[in-house]
Amino acid sequence: MKKVNLPRKESKIKQALLGLYGIVGVSLSTFGGFKVPFAESHAKEYWRHAVAGIFLVLAIIAGIVSFALYVFDANYFKSQIVAYVKTHNQRDLTLEGDLKVTFFPKLGLDAGKMTVSQQNSSKVFASIADAHFYIAWWPMLLKNLQIESVALDGVHANVIRYKNGSTNFDDLLDIGGNIGQVKFEINSVKIINSSGNYQDEPSGLTFSLHDLNMETGKLTDSSPGEITANFRLESPEPHIDSKVKLSSHLLFELKAGHYEFANFEGQMEGVAAGISNLALTFQGTLNAYPAAERWTIDKFIANAKGKIENRKLDAKLDLAKLKLDKNTLSGSTLVFNATLLQDEENLSTSLELPAFEMTDKKLMSDNIFINFDLFKTGRTLQGKLNSPLNVDFKAMQLQLPNITSKLNGTHPVVSSKLTAAITGNMQAKLSDQNIALELKAKIDDSNFVGLFTLQDFTHPALTVDLDVNTLDLDRYLVADWAKRLQDDVLPFDLSGLKELNLRGKLRCNECKFAKLKTSNVAIDIHAKQAILLIEPISAKLYGGTTQGSFSISAHETPTISFKQRLNNVQLNDMFSDLMPGDAKLTGKGNLAFDLNATLVNMASLRKTLSGNASLALAHGSLAGINMEDTLLLDTARLLEKEGEHSLAAKFTETTAFSELKSTFNINEGKVHSSDFLLKTPLFTSKGEGDFDIESGKLNYQLNTTMASNLKRSSNGEIAELKGITLPMRIIGPYATPTITLDFATASGGSKPKPLKEVVTEAAKPVPTKNKTSAK
Repeated sequence: MKKVNLPRKESKIKQALLGLYGIVGVSLSTFGGFKVPFAESHAKEYWRHAVAGIFLVLAIIAGIVSFALYVFDANYFKSQIVAYVKTHNQRDLTLEGDLKVTFFPKLGLDAGKMTVSQQNSSKVFASIADAHFYIAWWPMLLKNLQIESVALDGVHANVIRYKNGSTNFDDLLDIGGNIGQVKFEINSVKIINSSGNYQDEPSGLTFSLHDLNMETGKLTDSSPGEITANFRLESPEPHIDSKVKLSSHLLFELKAGHYEFANFEGQMEGVAAGISNLALTFQGTLNAYPAAERWTIDKFIANAKGKIENRKLDAKLDLAKLKLDKNTLSGSTLVFNATLLQDEENLSTSLELPAFEMTDKKLMSDNIFINFDLFKTGRTLQGKLNSPLNVDFKAMQLQLPNITSKLNGTHPVVSSKLTAAITGNMQAKLSDQNIALELKAKIDDSNFVGLFTLQDFTHPALTVDLDVNTLDLDRYLVADWAKRLQDDVLPFDLSGLKELNLRGKLRCNECKFAKLKTSNVAIDIHAKQAILLIEPISAKLYGGTTQGSFSISAHETPTISFKQRLNNVQLNDMFSDLMPGDAKLTGKGNLAFDLNATLVNMASLRKTLSGNASLALAHGSLAGINMEDTLLLDTARLLEKEGEHSLAAKFTETTAFSELKSTFNINEGKVHSSDFLLKTPLFTSKGEGDFDIESGKLNYQLNTTMASNLKRSSNGEIAELKGITLPMRIIGPYATPTITLDFATASGGSKPKPLKEVVTEAAKPVPTKNKTSAK
């Protein structure tokens, strides 16, 4: 039998390859424009084998990848990661949890708790309780870093800015590559239950963030996305404890290095910088080019409401533009308005900077405008001020070199509105907590020149040195100003003294107050620890001088003390100014006062007034009675020895004296004098008496003794009463007292004889010599 040779059957692998050749060839013939030999026949015959081969290869690859992923353990690289951080950043990285890597459908990393130390230190810089990162595969292969999501839980960081301006995370910002070559895209970032501490060594400030939660929308290079955050902000000094909410549209352009927070908005509620019940809102747009050191804030507006102690605060800041270009900061149209309100007290103020610029930490503006308006129960104070402005932040100094100001105000005891024009300059050394203000002010014809200094902003100490050429306070005070201050039940408000620390000198060439005219007035003022001391008080007045002191204590039981000595003062002129008309007391001499009292109100002042006083006058007169005329008129009464003669004091009548002396002891509103002495060429009156300040009543007992050397030739009929002592009483209200002459107890004379005989002899005619005798 003839052997038949059958065609040899190809292997499965060869058939698959031939089929694959045919499919590829047909594809190239169709789309490539040329024909591959035998491709069409192989494709028809072996296409099933080719498809089966492709699936087989894919299955093998998938199996290999699956096996690799199954056996891969990311924790194998933990030691290498820790070593890398230690080598490149000199920080200790601790990975406490397991690292879990996912490859499909996204590249992801789930990390447990991790901490990283400060550079070259074992202190913790930051820690994370849990972290998740997911990155899309395909965009990454095309150099598009598309982060699907980032979720961080329990982040805590301790950030420090050192005195040299560097921070404790500068090394972490050096990523050693150009991220701008990669298209960056992130779908979302979420940070929850996080916190942080910030310490600024140059300023000494520290801040803490708690309960931080932040979330973003899609963030893509050159496309805006949304970002929101809320946290609690704390600081010990200045004291801050507030909740903060932030939202903004974030745009970043990595290649240009541009970041924009467009139309950002924020809210802050709580306590901040001495403001309680704070409700702060702010908005604006921030553009930043960090690499070029350019920052711009546009249309920034902030509104704040709250309470400063018991005062309600309402404030607004409006800033058209603020630009930082490397070392130059400039701005335009800054306007700040604030109002403080408490009961009937209202303070409104505004500040405006049309334009300003800061270079090398020196801020300058051609002009700053300040307006303020103070209202308090009938009292008003309004003012306008403008000056160039210089601020040196490096030296912490502020200057207003050319102040022009205008003030006007009203007060219940001021008859009309007062207006003052002020010029001067101010320098503030904030690092030394020192402010100095030199000024010149003009009110009508009064010119003031003064220097004011303030030290220690926490417990302010004020120093004042003020000179004025002439000052007529009566010109501005209402006519009844004294009566308005004499409300018996109105308490004296001394609360302002308790924290006042003041030293001052006041000088006035000519001064008028309460109708008193003085010159060369010099006053030194000291106020500290709730005590106001004005010492010395010196001046020239009415031909003499005055020297003394005045003090008020605002302790638990407020007290007042007054010491003053007037030397060689002409009372005629002084009382003529104080009480126009006939003066009740005239003469020239000395007066002294050393008084004290409690200062609750006017009633308590009168009831508790204590101390002593004295007067010593010469060549004057005392109103109420003309003793010489009264004695002459009462000669007949003496003849009849009438017991008493009472008459009302007449202040149109006076008794001239050569000397008047008395000292007064004052105890709780009661005045007692035991050494009253009045001398005239005809008689001497001595005695004692009391005066009740509260009731205004007098009770004086005097003995008037006629001079023993009186002569009829020179003194007239009254000479016949020489040596007689006549008791008298002065009783009643000091404005309308009654004077009683007690003839019944009168006695004395050159010989011990009854007063009637003395008077009878005085009434006999003088005998005349006859002519013979005369011859």
